Amino acid sequence: MKKILKQSIILLIYLGFSAGNSNATLIGDIELRDGNSTASFLSHLHRSGAEINGSWRHWATDNVDNLWVNWTYVGVKGVPGRTPLVTWNVDDFSQQDTNSDGDIDTFFIQRSNDNDLQASSSYTLRGGLPGSNQSHVNLSTTLTNHSSNDVELELFQWIDFDLGAEFSDEYSELTTPSVVTQWDGVNAVSLTTDSELTHWFLGGGHPGHILHHGDPMPDHMNYGPGDAKWLLQWDISLSANGGSFQFNQTLDASPSTRPVPAPSTLLLLMSSIAFFYKPVNKRQFSFRNKK
Repeated sequence: MKKILKQSIILLIYLGFSAGNSNATLIGDIELRDGNSTASFLSHLHRSGAEINGSWRHWATDNVDNLWVNWTYVGVKGVPGRTPLVTWNVDDFSQQDTNSDGDIDTFFIQRSNDNDLQASSSYTLRGGLPGSNQSHVNLSTTLTNHSSNDVELELFQWIDFDLGAEFSDEYSELTTPSVVTQWDGVNAVSLTTDSELTHWFLGGGHPGHILHHGDPMPDHMNYGPGDAKWLLQWDISLSANGGSFQFNQTLDASPSTRPVPAPSTLLLLMSSIAFFYKPVNKRQFSFRNKK
């Protein structure tokens, strides 16, 4: 029974580097700064040979990192393989100091793939006062279909928040199908998205072990303690010659005001998780371990 349950919650996330574009060019690392905060978007050659651009890998507040990775993937519905946007061709990018304080606080990048899809993403960082542990990021992504055919797509966002050096003591909560919160005894982060999710997934423990929530999705769930990984999914339809989809998100970091659940509460939370377990088909994705 344990083996069957374990298999039922495994979701393989295949990075799909082989489906990247041959015309990509490394643009170099981008670092945003504002107040007490920094955010880093890395550019490098992957071991598979794929060129990675604009990979959001760090978001620090008062020198404490809040994020291990935040990537977006796109796949055609019913077709195996999901491609991360960080491997698409870079058509344009820019950096700006939007509040005239001398620091670059906004990063814009426009990408396209070989199937006439275009993705534009903008990130704006707003830090707090030194020592406040407060930070704010506005993220906006638009996907546009420039092909002559209508397309049915699956859009995924993989997010792995890590609060400080120790990430096994964190608790996670989804309070509606659009609000994610994660906290430990010191810090907290939240993510709010303006487009309702089609599906969402929450992973913990080993990077490949996922709790799958499909239809109907619960509107509330807790998990922890553990190193949680979020996978948010939108199923979208884009019409030919310019059909588009946009999602906007706000990410907030602040001192934690939430208590760590008592042991009896944890047992209740884990019982709730077990109730929502659902067998799923293997999808072609894969998490990498942080070690």
